[in-house]
Amino acid sequence: MSPTHLIRCAAFVVIALAGCNMAFADDGKPVVRVTYASARARAPGVRGVNHEQSADKLHPRIGVVPGKPSAPVIGAAGAAVTDATVGDADSFGRATKYLGLAQTTDFQLQTSCQGVDPTVSTCVTLAAQPAETDFDVANLGSISLPARSAHSLLCFTLTPFLFFEFSNLTGVAQPNGEMSVFLAIAIENPLLDNPGLIDPTTNAPFNGQIQLGLSTYQEFRSLAVGELDQKDLSLSRTCVGGIISRDSLVSTYGLTAAQAKEFFDKPITLSFGVQGFVAMVDLFDISYGIRVYGD
Repeated sequence: MSPTHLIRCAAFVVIALAGCNMAFADDGKPVVRVTYASARARAPGVRGVNHEQSADKLHPRIGVVPGKPSAPVIGAAGAAVTDATVGDADSFGRATKYLGLAQTTDFQLQTSCQGVDPTVSTCVTLAAQPAETDFDVANLGSISLPARSAHSLLCFTLTPFLFFEFSNLTGVAQPNGEMSVFLAIAIENPLLDNPGLIDPTTNAPFNGQIQLGLSTYQEFRSLAVGELDQKDLSLSRTCVGGIISRDSLVSTYGLTAAQAKEFFDKPITLSFGVQGFVAMVDLFDISYGIRVYGD
């Protein structure tokens, strides 16, 4: 299915807008959205932290999930279990199935993208210090799974290869150096093409896909005049709640148990990108290695 490109010049509430530069490409090519802002509106004492809301981050559950059967499930090991006893009865006792892997193309933020080969790396020009740059880049890699590839769960292992450099070239001390980056995932499934299905997280139709982000790294700090700080990181992360599951389709995305089962009976495409924001950073480079597995 063809992605729908929504043109947005401000992904966040900002106090002052310095400009907007966006480039859109055909299917299969990176899609870039970038916003330059002089400051981010925050509650007093809060420094712009993005809290992950993906299904992989578990939240306390009170009572029965509406729409999901509460009777014990006979797991693959022959034991009767419930979500209350094992956390995820749907996948209990099932074997792991390795389903594919992807390496995203490189993404960079630089003060100038002159000389960067666009066939090798997607580059966005940074706003002048101390302004903030927000970025949202899609179609950096994908995995297409045939129908019934998994029973009830898609899990992952991912490793970001991240380099960035804080620097203060403004001539005065700066209190708000910041860097926050997420792996962006679009989960495409024909079941979600139904315009009558509404995503409770957006209050809009799914339009064929669920979008989520997995937190990679966040850092917030002050910088003295002329200060320079480089980091070169590889921080692997593995599955807890998963990219998507029957449980999250019901409890988070409002599908019925029958629809959640049908979701895994259809082909699924995972498309990967990167989202985040930086300030007082003069160089940023990231790519991801991702392996997907299910039950």
